Amino acid sequence: MTTVFLKVISGILQQHEELLRKYKKKALTLKDYDGIFLKAHTTNGRTYFTGHRPGKKPKYIGNEKHTTVQRIPNLREAELSLDTAQKWYQKLLELKESIPVKYPEKCTVSTIDGTLVRSRIEAIIYDHLVSAGLLVIYEFPIIIEGRIVYPDFLILHPLTRKLYILEHLGYWYHDAKGAGYRNNFCIKTVELASLGFVLGKNILTTFEDGGGTIDTEKIDKMIQREFFTSPTVQEKTTGVNPEEFLKQQMQAQAAARMAG
Repeated sequence: MTTVFLKVISGILQQHEELLRKYKKKALTLKDYDGIFLKAHTTNGRTYFTGHRPGKKPKYIGNEKHTTVQRIPNLREAELSLDTAQKWYQKLLELKESIPVKYPEKCTVSTIDGTLVRSRIEAIIYDHLVSAGLLVIYEFPIIIEGRIVYPDFLILHPLTRKLYILEHLGYWYHDAKGAGYRNNFCIKTVELASLGFVLGKNILTTFEDGGGTIDTEKIDKMIQREFFTSPTVQEKTTGVNPEEFLKQQMQAQAAARMAG
């Protein structure tokens, strides 16, 4: 038993060391852009960016699809009001705290920011989302017609300003629990669709490999593809608006309190 436990701990430490190495490397690649103020102007429907440092001549960088532009953190602020996003995020967190956590005794695994989740794999996914700079809420209790639905991760898209859900389907292939688990997930997606969350569009999924592990490189590629590449026209104009979602959930909670 001791040997098995040590192997598990060793595996966790190795994954965290890998994550730390990766983001230290990322920090070094962005060091050249430290202190740059990004300015944008649009011509013929395309946005172009220049970098400005105090006392130095402005330097042209590229359009929004240029790899250098994509790597600069200030680009996110150009596309999305950070102040507005943070206000929405805090209000949603306050709303979450007003509803008791589902089976809190099972939330025993700590993440990079101290948020408690239910499994080591969920912690890994959460850490990669947060380390990428995304605003994430774990198991936000969404009220749909009086019933509470708990998505694993509620995420604010930094470019489209729309909400996404990521579901980790850990028991999808489980011999004993798989059938009921898959059925519950299907019911859940139908309920979420009534609010505009659609599987394959703004509901993303992850699965475990054999032996209860997950490909972290694949998670990073998914994050880059879904949240940090130029969105399609449809992605920009459709989806779940965070302000409208917040208002709807506040009203749903008020109605639930009145009914109770």
